Amino acid sequence: MNARHHLTLFAADLLLASGTGLSAAGHYVDVNSTNATPPYTNWTTAATNIQDAVDAAVAGDEVLVTNGTYQPIGVGKPLSVRSINGPQFTVISGVYAARCVDLNTGVSLSGFTLTQGTAYTGGGAYQCTLNNCTLSHNSAAIGGAAYE
Repeated sequence: MNARHHLTLFAADLLLASGTGLSAAGHYVDVNSTNATPPYTNWTTAATNIQDAVDAAVAGDEVLVTNGTYQPIGVGKPLSVRSINGPQFTVISGVYAARCVDLNTGVSLSGFTLTQGTAYTGGGAYQCTLNNCTLSHNSAAIGGAAYE
């Protein structure tokens, strides 16, 4: 086998190993966006609320959120929802009327403060993986701030 043929096979193996070769799409959220345009794929067309970006995303995508206070969200597909500046700047508030986040298995939430959530189970968060999140002033009959 010559070197050129070997290099071609190696490149084909790399492509197969990387799956489809496509990376996850990003969807952007900025509470102050003035040009919210689905599917919210850059800061210029960012959604003004997290739920709209989540709804536009497909399994495996990432939702990137900048500073602000946002409404509760529900996510029923495996996504990554991430604050770009951390929990001291990015808040999801249940306003003492709803759970902050209701996320199914496979959802990762990173860098948010979850506050003022209320529900029967897990006032702040339910069924999700939390990374670098702050939970405060949440209440529930079962689970308090977070459950399962």
